[in-house]
Amino acid sequence: MSAVAEEVEKNACFIQAPLEGAIGPASFDLIKRVHKKALKTNCSSIKLDINTPGGSLGETRKIVSLILKSKIPFLCLVGPNGGQAGSAGAIILQACHFTGAMPNTTIGAATPILNFGQNIGTDLKSKVLNDTITWVEGLAIKNGRNKEIARQFVSEAKVVSGDEAFSLGVVEAYVESHLEFLQVAGGKTVLVSGNEKQSLRVGSKIEVKKDFRFFVLDLLTDPQWAYLLFLASMGLIYFEITHPGTFIPGIVGAMGLIASLISFQKLDAELAGVALLVLGFILFSLEVFISSFGMLGFGGVVALFLGSVFLFDPLTTGYSLPLPLIFGVVFSLSCILFGIVFLYWSSQRLIKNKKEMIGEKAIIKKRLTALRYQVEIKGELWRYESDLEYQEGDEVEIKSISGLTLK
Repeated sequence: MSAVAEEVEKNACFIQAPLEGAIGPASFDLIKRVHKKALKTNCSSIKLDINTPGGSLGETRKIVSLILKSKIPFLCLVGPNGGQAGSAGAIILQACHFTGAMPNTTIGAATPILNFGQNIGTDLKSKVLNDTITWVEGLAIKNGRNKEIARQFVSEAKVVSGDEAFSLGVVEAYVESHLEFLQVAGGKTVLVSGNEKQSLRVGSKIEVKKDFRFFVLDLLTDPQWAYLLFLASMGLIYFEITHPGTFIPGIVGAMGLIASLISFQKLDAELAGVALLVLGFILFSLEVFISSFGMLGFGGVVALFLGSVFLFDPLTTGYSLPLPLIFGVVFSLSCILFGIVFLYWSSQRLIKNKKEMIGEKAIIKKRLTALRYQVEIKGELWRYESDLEYQEGDEVEIKSISGLTLK
């Protein structure tokens, strides 16, 4: 390691995160959380390991905007060997403050296309293409890179290898390993937000991997899946409204509706966690008043569990709820709430039974005190009070009930 790298290693840290697979809302969410973590931990740089075929142009713009506004430099490396920064990946690479590529990698092919691979119509294509070309050229110029090659990435779907990208001035480093990339980057001067010059300090590594939240968001935010999920959720809720008492469609529909709001990026995952917790307690409360044979209660358990999982983001808050704690709390709350439900229904059954006992006959089993007896009615033993004297085996009629005492 170089002397510069050794020096910064002692006094700095950097966040390392993957930018892999198709670029979408989950990718932007992960990078946004990584950036917040870098601010929270006071790390001096962020390293993105890029290996993507491309993705959503809208999410690419969000990622690029975040990088351009960042006071923390982004170091972007195309790898591993055989990896690619295709389409959206090539554009994001142009926005990064310091870039590199590993052997046998490719960069480019950034011509905009529709979601399913079709060419865009002539008029719309001209607008989108010219806008994207100007945008990518501007990014290349800002970071002192080859604007002509950047233009060709979009206009001609040009693709270059990692070593070609280095020789053509598309990236600043061509390296064999991640360590070599960090050594080359250490000490270099880059321009961050506000044209402020910063000397790159890499330091010790804090690695961030794709977490459960990423994979859930990646699934939910697929446009086709999000659309189907929303319609299915609304359909289930409609079915519950028109067929009250089925319960399962309403429960699944309510949770699906919250998930679809995440899919449409109208609700943050943390707020969705709060919404699921609230939904869980609502379902438990309904279980008290509506006999659902435990379906509402079970739905409440599921909602509480999912809400607890999404409640905290470990990257931005530095804290996450351990799964054993979530299981323990959800199980304990479930036992308590189901216990309350059981006691409520037991009391309701007792009230109903008491009303049915008025006018029934009871048998004196034994005397407890003067004018107080123990009687048997419908196989149950009750206390009985009367102004008259009775003997064991006498038959009496129940006229009223006060608490747990028959009169």
